[in-house]
Amino acid sequence: TNKQTNKQTNKQTNKQTNSDTRQAHWFSRYSPLILLAVFAVLVLHKPTTHTLKRHQPFDLGNTMVGNVHFYIRSLQIFNQYQAEKAEAQQLLSDQPAWHIERVQPKYQNFALIIGESVRADYLPMYGFPINTSPYLNQANGLVLENFIAPSPNTQLSLTRMLHLTHQNKALYTNSIISLANAAGFQTHWFSTQPTGHEADTAASRVGIQAKHSTFYDPNAPREKIGDFSDFIVLEGLNQALAASNAADKPSLFVFHINGSHPDFCKRLVQPVSEHFKNENLSCYLETLKQTDALLEKIAKALKAHGSYSMIYLSDHGLAHTDKNTHQVTLLNSTKH
Repeated sequence: TNKQTNKQTNKQTNKQTNSDTRQAHWFSRYSPLILLAVFAVLVLHKPTTHTLKRHQPFDLGNTMVGNVHFYIRSLQIFNQYQAEKAEAQQLLSDQPAWHIERVQPKYQNFALIIGESVRADYLPMYGFPINTSPYLNQANGLVLENFIAPSPNTQLSLTRMLHLTHQNKALYTNSIISLANAAGFQTHWFSTQPTGHEADTAASRVGIQAKHSTFYDPNAPREKIGDFSDFIVLEGLNQALAASNAADKPSLFVFHINGSHPDFCKRLVQPVSEHFKNENLSCYLETLKQTDALLEKIAKALKAHGSYSMIYLSDHGLAHTDKNTHQVTLLNSTKH
């Protein structure tokens, strides 16, 4: 009986040992693949989520794995630097192709205000039931129905808006500023947006061509946008208007503002005046009212210094996400 018991015990021990050996062998064989799979999930999760949920281009720079993020972003920044350096060298070496035949400006001062992230269907002149632009809604002006942004992001959109294009390619030396310069205008550029991010170079590339350019916070990271108000441009405008009157030349003033750039609540210098669906969208509506108030102040300053013409547009709109829920909000996307 003892012998039989010992045999059974030995068999069980051998089976357990063999099982443990197989498991250890399996783990040692496949553990690199398991670790690689876990690593791949960690690396790809956030970029994939941005692509699928927010409809943004796939970008490994969005990964939440710190070391990978660092090296990917470093490579992207280096490539961006090289591309911008080449474009800047071209911009400095090439001469604008404008041939000015005559200059007969109808007004003394011209202003272009480039807003940010404004959807037309959130404005009353396009049918929105809440008066988010009380000044524009009663101003004596022309409302365009079919002016459509060339792109859902700032870089591509402003490249198309602010430059002459030939065979679907922007001619960087032939911008709205270089045209005004060639026509003998005093040119002024005011920007509350940063200049160093990949989304900002299209505007800043044009802005530096102005005879007088002011970038209020050029080195701010994108997440710091909105640490000061767009109303800061008014002081510079009043000074520039006084100088332009003394020079007795027509002037072009271009303003590139933060406007309604996400995060909406971060933009506000005034309290939310009414609730709309949720806090985020309530703040969005208030940014529109805030920009409208800025436009009124710019128009008032221009009017005090003679005849003027003013154009306001947005670089692009925003897309709804979670549209049929209480969490509906707006973000950059190719979707509606």
